[in-house]
Amino acid sequence: MIACIGKNNRCKPLFQALSELDERFRFIGLANVDQSAKVLGALMSASPSKERTRQLLEFSPPVTASLERSCVVLLDSLNERPEAILYWGATNLPVSGKYADLPYYIVTDGPYDPDDPIYPDIWQPGKWAKRYLDLQRRVFEGARHIFTLSEWARQKVIKVHSIDAGKVTRIGWGPLYCIGPPLDRPVKGKKIVLSVGNHWHIKGMDLVAEAGALLHQEDKDVETIIIGDPHGMAIQPQRGVTLIPHSLPVSAVHAIMRQASVLVVASRFDASPHVIPEAYQYGVPVVGSNVCGIPEVLQCESAFRVFGSRDLDLSQVLYSYFADDFQVRATIPTESFDWIESARNVIAAFSNITMTLGKEGSV
Repeated sequence: MIACIGKNNRCKPLFQALSELDERFRFIGLANVDQSAKVLGALMSASPSKERTRQLLEFSPPVTASLERSCVVLLDSLNERPEAILYWGATNLPVSGKYADLPYYIVTDGPYDPDDPIYPDIWQPGKWAKRYLDLQRRVFEGARHIFTLSEWARQKVIKVHSIDAGKVTRIGWGPLYCIGPPLDRPVKGKKIVLSVGNHWHIKGMDLVAEAGALLHQEDKDVETIIIGDPHGMAIQPQRGVTLIPHSLPVSAVHAIMRQASVLVVASRFDASPHVIPEAYQYGVPVVGSNVCGIPEVLQCESAFRVFGSRDLDLSQVLYSYFADDFQVRATIPTESFDWIESARNVIAAFSNITMTLGKEGSV
């Protein structure tokens, strides 16, 4: 049995897909941080900004230790000792104490890179940078194999931590939510440009709002909808742009998404935006920025365009998109971007590792 543990709910679709394809994989729960560790981590990470303190405590030693204790508790709950651990996360070692000898595998959407200026505050360890970088290196070096959601993340792991390329496999990613079937959309009528996400500065929502207003000036049928928690960014109301500055229930977001003409992911940083395959499942095309792993899932040139959020006007990209072909969604490769495909890639890598080790039927 391969025990699957995650740091947050994002791991569940992959682990579910793995268990459906291979009964060896079993999701046993999420590693949690206890309240005392959060309080101590906050005290050790104190800064003038409460928001920054909350961000820094995630990288603190008490939080790391609490996650490792939680992994032990989860493993203790099993009736049998697993052969190996598949852990979603790289902020702590998933094996310690009496489980320190277990082989483990890591799933990550990307490591911290101190030399890359596009990393936002929430990915910056600040005062914990050296310790955190050393910790991630130990986690990656000790792993039997590393699975990354994107090629961007794969190259980061290899470059930042000097990990052998043969030890790191890109598996891709899928949607976090699947709600409702696709909808038929009329060729004429309202054209809905949608953008979804919290932290509006990081998500480039200012670029989306500006482009949406310009598009509406030229074509009154174009309406832009921006949804998510701004986390401090203020965008002025403009004609043709609807701002919903808070999180909505997933079902409400997907009800809008299913009717959208195009989804815009204008992120300045976005390691693995699950909203892209969520749009794909409804036949909604995507226009995205050329950062992190975003270009990797914008593969069909007739349907998608990658724009540089610093050097190209998004409104011009969307003008071109609408002018070229309003009915491009038939070419969207929905089957290529789901968790079943990612799970197959994991299982294939496990098989290759087993063959390399010469231990048939073992991890």
